[in-house]
Amino acid sequence: MLPRFGSADAPLSPILDRRATVFGFGNQGMAQALNLKDSGVDVCVALRSGSGREAAVRAAGLSCVDLPEGARRAELAALLVPDDEIPGLVNSLQDDWRGGVTFIL
Repeated sequence: MLPRFGSADAPLSPILDRRATVFGFGNQGMAQALNLKDSGVDVCVALRSGSGREAAVRAAGLSCVDLPEGARRAELAALLVPDDEIPGLVNSLQDDWRGGVTFIL
């Protein structure tokens, strides 16, 4: 039988007081953003201006910001865009990233 892990094994306390930004709102972005929200983390979703996913973000009860604002806001940045887009995304926002941001890939 495999071991079972619960909330005591992975406490949320290290991230509860940090602002998270999820970049992207596809299958993984949606799941992670909603999980963070349900766990009590201050989370928003960053999308390209004019993205067709903005309505879905708002319908899920999440705030939506553009990519530069997401970078300025993020203490935790979950980069949930296609792998081949991550380098370009990070580089395009190099002047916007908040100092000390923790990237989650």
